[in-house]
Amino acid sequence: MEYSKIVKKECPMCGKTHFVKLTEVEYDQYKKYITYGRLIQNVLPNTSPTVREFLKTGYCPECQELLFGKSEQKELFFSYNDIREDVVKEFCEKHENILNALISDEADVLTEEEWLLLMYEF
Repeated sequence: MEYSKIVKKECPMCGKTHFVKLTEVEYDQYKKYITYGRLIQNVLPNTSPTVREFLKTGYCPECQELLFGKSEQKELFFSYNDIREDVVKEFCEKHENILNALISDEADVLTEEEWLLLMYEF
């Protein structure tokens, strides 16, 4: 599966900002959910309960584990702690047009999470 979108939320329990990676299809389903409502499990039926809970309430996987005793697909989540600030800063300073640089081979120095975050921010 290719994850090309992210959703950013602040966890109401721990206060940390987290991101979750979504596929294009999941992101479109999420947009429909926030626009029209309905039961999230019906709108995003193939998305894990942990990801759906995050999208609905903002609870991060660690806090969901404390609340519910389990969490799944933790690999889809990341936070600012997972971003190498020095690498991202150097990448941004080196390129005048960040968007063009992100679709070039020069973006290979970035992790998937760093690339997604830069795409999200720009």
